[in-house]
Amino acid sequence: MSSQPLKLTFNKITNKCVGKPQTIQSPMIIMHGLFGNANNNRTMANCILDIESQTSPNLYRNIYLLNMRNHGTSPKSMAMSYDVMCQDIIKFIGDHELYRPVLVGHSMGGKVGMETVLKEPSLVSGMVVIENSPVQQPINTKFIQYIEVLQAICQDSQIKTVTQAKEKLKLVETNPLISGFLLTMLQRSSGSAGKSINQPGLTSKLPLDILKTSLEDGSISNWDVPNNMKYSGPSLFIKGSKSQYLQEDQDLTIIKQYFPRSTLEIISGAGHFVNAERPSECAHAIARFLAHH
Repeated sequence: MSSQPLKLTFNKITNKCVGKPQTIQSPMIIMHGLFGNANNNRTMANCILDIESQTSPNLYRNIYLLNMRNHGTSPKSMAMSYDVMCQDIIKFIGDHELYRPVLVGHSMGGKVGMETVLKEPSLVSGMVVIENSPVQQPINTKFIQYIEVLQAICQDSQIKTVTQAKEKLKLVETNPLISGFLLTMLQRSSGSAGKSINQPGLTSKLPLDILKTSLEDGSISNWDVPNNMKYSGPSLFIKGSKSQYLQEDQDLTIIKQYFPRSTLEIISGAGHFVNAERPSECAHAIARFLAHH
């Protein structure tokens, strides 16, 4: 396992219309949050492209949905600091020869985006941060509880199905949207259909031990970028009205210090997973931001 930049896997979507004149727009890179994967933001991404196709039929934009390190099919590493994840994004932009992409990130991905544009502002043309801010957050003990229950599920030979796992998850999470999201991290154990009654029926797709360590040591909640660094390009922050991750009163002043051209959109009735709860509303906010800038 290495702290060097990793080659991230991704899915790519586009609204290119074959046979028509094209107006090529900046590519977009979307980065998911902790426990997520490249597919989490597919609905929102497709909605962005649909909106842009309706308003600008000749527009051509590629959107890259990334698997962050230790997530999806991307490589694993004990290193989970924002500095190394930022280097992953810089490597991705260089490897794919992307010219000044727009960075969009939810939660953990939002902090990766913020650090990237502050350190390498010339590489990007804009940034959208969903449900995060440039501050050090308290360690999220609820997320640690999620991991501990998932680890218990993967060690329990009596749990053979997703339905059983869902019941176990109710110990720490009753919101069906969040529990359903957490269940996507599990898969059937190879050979679970036969050999040993003591063999666990489900395994994790993600390295839960690494993610737990990164939560416990503060890597995921950390923010250590000097406050004299600024990104003067356009930036949008999106907040769910029911979420406490981005505190309007406390965080907006700090956001303006780092991102003087930033604007804020609040999605009514949504929580921290606003990109999953209200993908269309997030997409419209992002499309308005892109059209304006």
